[in-house]
Amino acid sequence: MDQQVRVIAKVIQERKNQDRKWGGTEHVDQHTDLDWLSFIDKYASRVVWCRDARDNFIKIAALAVAAVESIDRRT
Repeated sequence: MDQQVRVIAKVIQERKNQDRKWGGTEHVDQHTDLDWLSFIDKYASRVVWCRDARDNFIKIAALAVAAVESIDRRT
C-alpha cells in the first residue's frame, strides 16, 4: 500500500474515533470556525512538546477534515 494511502487511512480512522468519542455530526456542527482553529492549535502546540508528533499531526488532519465537513453541511 502506498505511503500516502496509509496516512489518509489513519486520518479516516481518527475521524471515526472522534465521532465515536464526541457524538458525530450533531456535536461537530455546533462548532464555529474559531473553535476548529482552537482545537487544531491545541494539537499543534503539542507537536513541539511531545515525542509523538506523527499522532498529533494525524489528529490535526482529522480535525481539519471535520471542520471542512461541517462547513460543507452549512453551505
